[in-house]
Amino acid sequence: MERLAGFIDYKWGKKITDNLLDEIDKVIEGITLNPALYPLYSNKRNIRKCVIKKRTLLFYKVIKSELHILLVVDSRQNPQNFIF
Repeated sequence: MERLAGFIDYKWGKKITDNLLDEIDKVIEGITLNPALYPLYSNKRNIRKCVIKKRTLLFYKVIKSELHILLVVDSRQNPQNFIF
């Protein structure tokens, strides 16, 4: 998350970085309470997708009650280019 925050801060500034990180924190709190809160993106790999903002997606999976954030990405990207 630190690398993500640094990149966003560099590209768009501290205010946008802080807003996005706040939204991500809210999502993580919800996932912690209910790991199946968001729909499955890949049944085979048990990956779930959360829309954080209109253009920001978060992909995650839960392994042995541990949350693994796999990818935070701009939703305008081609999903075939996502590497988990």
